Amino acid sequence: MSIDNIKKRLKENSKQDNTWLEKAKWRQENESWLETSFAIAVKILAAFRANKKTGAFPKNQKELAFAMGCTPQYINKLLKGSENLQLETITKIENILNIKLIQVPELEDIILVDTYYQKSNITDEIVKTESFYSSYMELLDSYTYNDKPALSLVAA
Repeated sequence: MSIDNIKKRLKENSKQDNTWLEKAKWRQENESWLETSFAIAVKILAAFRANKKTGAFPKNQKELAFAMGCTPQYINKLLKGSENLQLETITKIENILNIKLIQVPELEDIILVDTYYQKSNITDEIVKTESFYSSYMELLDSYTYNDKPALSLVAA
């Protein structure tokens, strides 16, 4: 068998690893939530370090897994920073570690935003361009308090 035939057979039978390119594309497409997941993982690890110093529970992945009722392997996956976490999981972790992982605007903050827009003569067209404001306004319009619209509380 000639060298050329051997090279040809090796080339035909060798596997090319293209998974790195797929992983890179996936990370680029999911960059926004991956950053948040990574930040949560870092905060959990910091809580472990603080708990070790004070002797509080849980001090490590195994203890957190026990407290959450899941496997240590899942906690390990979570702490790699590439797990798309559900709100239920985040809330469990927050309660167990007694830390805050995500911040959601309180209703009072939303009402303050509305008060700002009412006082500043901003046109409706500009306000509608801010998607979070439009979404919250639609939500708040559906709620009432003492048979009055929820936003009427701003004047109180």
